[in-house]
Amino acid sequence: MSTLATVPLAFSGMALLSLSMDRHLRQAAAQRRMAWRPAGWAMLAISLAVALLHGNWRFGLVEWIGTTGAAAALVVLTLAWRPAMLPAAAGIAAALGLAGGIGIAWA
Repeated sequence: MSTLATVPLAFSGMALLSLSMDRHLRQAAAQRRMAWRPAGWAMLAISLAVALLHGNWRFGLVEWIGTTGAAAALVVLTLAWRPAMLPAAAGIAAALGLAGGIGIAWA
């Protein structure tokens, strides 16, 4: 169940970290440079917290490592095929992941 919140948060974190690089920022045609790097690390930390707090922490850590790798692969594919879509996809994924994380916390 926590995978539904961990994957979007990890995707959002990886996307924000990639947008903190000048090359990918130009590739995605984002107009302004905000605090992409701290926000990316925060999203990855939140995804780790969601994975660790749900159930067994050992399984959660392994799940987080796997989902973070899958999220990084999705970011690479997005940058390869639709780079202009990455900032919007990161925002949508962050909203979905945070909503899922809050839902897991309340359960």
